Amino acid sequence: MKTILVTNLGSTSTKAAIYHDLECAFETTLRHPASDLSQFKSILDQKEYRKQALESWLESIHVTLESLDIICVRGGVLKPCVSGIYRVDEIIVQDILSGQYGMHVTNVGNLIGFEWGQTYHKEVVFVDAPISDELHPLARVSGHALIERRSVYHALNQKQQARLYAQRVGKSYEELNLIVCHMGGGISVGVHHHGKVIDVTNALDGEGAMSPERAGSLSSMGVLKLLNHFNHDEALLKKNLVGLGGLMSYVNTSDLREVMAKAQDSPKHRLLVEAMMYQVAKDIGAMATVLEGKIDQIILTGGIAYNQELMELLKQRIGFIAPISVYPGEDELYALACGALRYLNQEEQLQTY
Repeated sequence: MKTILVTNLGSTSTKAAIYHDLECAFETTLRHPASDLSQFKSILDQKEYRKQALESWLESIHVTLESLDIICVRGGVLKPCVSGIYRVDEIIVQDILSGQYGMHVTNVGNLIGFEWGQTYHKEVVFVDAPISDELHPLARVSGHALIERRSVYHALNQKQQARLYAQRVGKSYEELNLIVCHMGGGISVGVHHHGKVIDVTNALDGEGAMSPERAGSLSSMGVLKLLNHFNHDEALLKKNLVGLGGLMSYVNTSDLREVMAKAQDSPKHRLLVEAMMYQVAKDIGAMATVLEGKIDQIILTGGIAYNQELMELLKQRIGFIAPISVYPGEDELYALACGALRYLNQEEQLQTY
């Protein structure tokens, strides 16, 4: 039996768990008040604060870092690389500290893991980072020579659900053609062709369907109109595209439960949730052309997939394309543990960063 520590840092919380193989022994969500985080000038400055919080939790459950077989952290914002399992090494740390690929709190988790690995001589890895990039050359062409399409998506959950589906049907992930749609605060639709995501809507950059808090694809002229509306304040524009966009921009909430409750009596709210599913269906339909209709399964996942009413609306539009499976939620800690165990059991080899 292998003892695995997994960590997933969010903007105001730190999630962590101890797994014995794939059985969760301990799990926590450590909340970080805004008053605590405001003292740090940069995201990376939070390292010692978050590290101490995790070590205090480990001490409270009587688990020592020395007793671990492996540490698995959430992949950070790094250079694009194929999906898979990577060792957190000095090169990755240098790229994080340089900030050349951007700053995100998941990078802090990589730094913490690296320090633990050095101190306690433990293997530290990440699995299926959000910057996983396996795009087909055709999918990289944007329409303007100065812009190349990027692969940034919910890789951890999409890949996990695809593998779980493959196990359920007794096949390998690498022999299947799948369309996986992750629906949460952001929505991404990926084409999984024989184990590689060869095309995907980049929800981070604003592609695809609107979501509870993201505007999704807008026309070029529409974005320019918004830029003028916000007096050429790019930071404010970005906030209104990601965070204050989507449902939030229409009804001042991104809480889907609240929107669905009001949709029972409000034609406006009803129109918006149906429009969101309409846009998701169009994305799935577009991705079906990438596989020329040769699709083994469509997988619907993420938090929105818990809503059966919305899933029925979606199924009505896409049911003709391929069979559909619904796997609600996004158990990222479990997905990290699965990746770590695959590595420990030599079922998957390390990739080269």
